[in-house]
Amino acid sequence: MFMPGVASATSSSAGTTTSSSSAINPSPTTNSAQNFTSAQSALETQIQDRISKLEGLSSKIASSTTLTPTDRTTLSALVGSSSTGDLGTLNATLTKVQSDTTMAELKADRTAVIPDLRVYVVVAPVVNITVTADKITYINSLITSIEPNVSTVVTDNGNSATDTTAYNQIQTNVTAITSSITNIDSELGSLTPSAFNANPTGIHSQVLSMWQSVKNDWATLKQDHQDIKTITGIA
Repeated sequence: MFMPGVASATSSSAGTTTSSSSAINPSPTTNSAQNFTSAQSALETQIQDRISKLEGLSSKIASSTTLTPTDRTTLSALVGSSSTGDLGTLNATLTKVQSDTTMAELKADRTAVIPDLRVYVVVAPVVNITVTADKITYINSLITSIEPNVSTVVTDNGNSATDTTAYNQIQTNVTAITSSITNIDSELGSLTPSAFNANPTGIHSQVLSMWQSVKNDWATLKQDHQDIKTITGIA
């Protein structure tokens, strides 16, 4: 590391020591400017990356056909647009960063971008889990709606042990999925930037647990599909 104003070089061949600070070391002003420019560029990249992430999440929200109206409104407000929500904050902060002149300003802007928003560790999981959970709920409701028809087929088939067991399992699964999604929905409200900042390990574990529940619910839906196929013979 070069220390401006405090440097010397020793010539082994001549056996003499000569000052070389002015020749090889940048001035304090130049060094500070280089550090600032580097920090400014890095923060601009971080902001652009988060803008891209949120734009992707916005597209996912818009394209979902199974989001409930309430969840769509909530997620859309969270992610925002060019001038609202988290996207609005990021766009405004990017403009400010580009005109910043001090490290203190960059530090404040970084806080507005990372700990205040937590795009990757909070917003993205909230959107992705909500979209997936609503899709599971939608499919589960379809299964619920055809349960009477499936029950009729079981009866028409003579109430065989195989059909009866499969039908009972479908009913059990519908109830279990409903309960699971209810729990997930209640937990989503606790996923906030402030909660993550206070307990990052705990929130990370909570998100992983919620994803595991979602994964289990998908597996249960697949089993329901197989059981319905077994009973009705319809894929």
